[in-house]
Amino acid sequence: MTHRARWFALIPALTALVLTGPVRPCPAQIVNTLRGFSDEEPGFDGELSLYMDLAQGNTEYQEFSGSLTFQWKGRRQRVRVLSSGRWKTARGEDVANASSGHLRHNWWFAHRWGTIVFVQNQHDRFQRLKSRFLLGGGLRWDLHRSRAFDAFVGMTTMLENERLEGDGRSEPRRQRMSSFLSLLFDLNDHATFDMVAFYQPRWADFSDFRSSLQARLKTDVVAQLYFELNFSHRYDSRPPEGVKRDDWTLRTGLGMKF
Repeated sequence: MTHRARWFALIPALTALVLTGPVRPCPAQIVNTLRGFSDEEPGFDGELSLYMDLAQGNTEYQEFSGSLTFQWKGRRQRVRVLSSGRWKTARGEDVANASSGHLRHNWWFAHRWGTIVFVQNQHDRFQRLKSRFLLGGGLRWDLHRSRAFDAFVGMTTMLENERLEGDGRSEPRRQRMSSFLSLLFDLNDHATFDMVAFYQPRWADFSDFRSSLQARLKTDVVAQLYFELNFSHRYDSRPPEGVKRDDWTLRTGLGMKF
């Protein structure tokens, strides 16, 4: 069996991984699917990150989170699978419980122009989000690519179907635009800084929108081990009842490439 045949044999399993439910808790409705991969070399690429935070005494909590990403890249095509999550308890009560999975395909049909086709499923208990299913497609444009600086933009249209916890009701299926801007800076041979911004309004009503901003500083420690500092902010103009419009997080941790 050829390498290409082996890859296409994996596609049904990867699709099932995304569609049958979340594999990880993740703290945002808008998932950053643009980071965590090598864009230089063809072939397979993956990354596993695990985080643990424990405290006892006057402050008692425990937090576990992690992510698993996988990519195959050919000369003009690329397939990505993302899975990550977060679970946290404080004094015996859950304070974070979310998950998501994402499957994406890109095809570069012209210089700096490519297609986007994706499917995604999410869960976030504290946003009353039992599931958020997305299916979409569109285009991306690489504005600039160099060793020191990368920039690209993209826009897709997507079908959204949400199910909320508490009342068992489902939100009606909606069509949303999803646009993004990505900036990546190589600070030196061992450190990078990147920023990704998403904007997702409803086509029928642009006052109903979601947005997010994510920034990350990443630096090598030793061998395949790295340290990273992450900041994220998200906003929902019309959240479910009892859910705040915006959230932000600041996180640090260690990861390992393989």
